[in-house]
Amino acid sequence: MAPVTCSLPCVEGCVCDSGHLLYNDRCVPSQQCGCWHNGQHYPVGSEFWTDDSCSSKCRCPTQGSKLQCFNASCPAGQYCGVQNGKPVCLEHSYGICHVHGDPHYKTFDKVTHNFMGNCTYTLAKVCSNTTSLPYFNVEAKNERSSTSLTTLLTSATA
Repeated sequence: MAPVTCSLPCVEGCVCDSGHLLYNDRCVPSQQCGCWHNGQHYPVGSEFWTDDSCSSKCRCPTQGSKLQCFNASCPAGQYCGVQNGKPVCLEHSYGICHVHGDPHYKTFDKVTHNFMGNCTYTLAKVCSNTTSLPYFNVEAKNERSSTSLTTLLTSATA
């Protein structure tokens, strides 16, 4: 409770009406303010994953600002991945990579390259141990041809 008299100097300021809070420089009804989680703001009605394995999700409810968190997982046919630094559910998909000749590489994005290096190239591999895929690594080895100045694909290993 405030004292009846105040000896401090008066200062100019702004105060929101009762039931309203300052949000983005405006006074809005308190149920429209959104939620905070780990220093990040989420608007009312939004949902977000709380971990990189998509096993826990939170929702910022339409009434009040207390988060509602629950166990969850990606729907069937989808897997948990990361896009723009945030966990998301992504569709399972596949791609085809072709390697042939002296040596021609057609990558998963359907672009053709002629890699002439005398070395081993990684064609595909699992880069993270947080996926449900078993670890694999597919490599192609180019070696210098004994009859010309080019290189040839000599082996592919998985």
